[in-house]
Amino acid sequence: MKTILFIDDDPVVTALYRNCLKNEGFDIQIAADGAEAAEKLRQRCPDLAILDLNMPGVSGVDVLRVIRTTPQLKHLPVIVFSSGYMLPLVKEAEQLGIHCMLTKSACPPKKLIAQVNDLMSRTTIPASALASVEAVADRSAAGMRGLFDQFAAAADSSGRHRILLIIYKSLMESLQEALMTDEETPRGRLSRALDAMFKDLYSHPDHITASAQQTLIRGLSRLIQLEEEARPVLESELALKDLLRSLDD
Repeated sequence: MKTILFIDDDPVVTALYRNCLKNEGFDIQIAADGAEAAEKLRQRCPDLAILDLNMPGVSGVDVLRVIRTTPQLKHLPVIVFSSGYMLPLVKEAEQLGIHCMLTKSACPPKKLIAQVNDLMSRTTIPASALASVEAVADRSAAGMRGLFDQFAAAADSSGRHRILLIIYKSLMESLQEALMTDEETPRGRLSRALDAMFKDLYSHPDHITASAQQTLIRGLSRLIQLEEEARPVLESELALKDLLRSLDD
């Protein structure tokens, strides 16, 4: 069962949405203020946080800052669920990193539930599982090749499962960003196929065959390549590259 930490100082709001989300099959934990939220996050990493920004004392932005600066929590999906008139706080939260912003006055329970279900379906591996994974490997091409080699050479399902989690944690930002792109683009189609394969292999580690390993590695390598190609390049860099190519001819 996936766990949601609902952080809000309004008991009426928390009671209403807690019951609705529990009926959807989620384990709902409540934090009545920012300080309690920070303490609960230290004790256990949920799979999703729903966060009110306007709270006395430790604000929602303060909580979000803790999340994004804590290695075990920094990839935690966060839905901001707050008042629409709090534009400065919303902008600060967006800069720290949120998955979406919902305005309380314009968000019936069905809308929040739909957003939660959509976000959970796009989350490949639960944050609670990632929280226990060792330090992320070197994100460079050489570092990822070494990690792929370890994945291919793992002799048992537990070893393959452990390295699968490390690979996902290393590439999580790239994969989640790619999932937001148009599904008609090569990057969008590839990210969705990889997301589905990660889910299957995470749920069935005994199915991580040599063929599945190589397919996943090829797909991830191509995603990294597409990510590099999508990054903006300075005109001066392009001019210099053209000049160097002409000098090599």
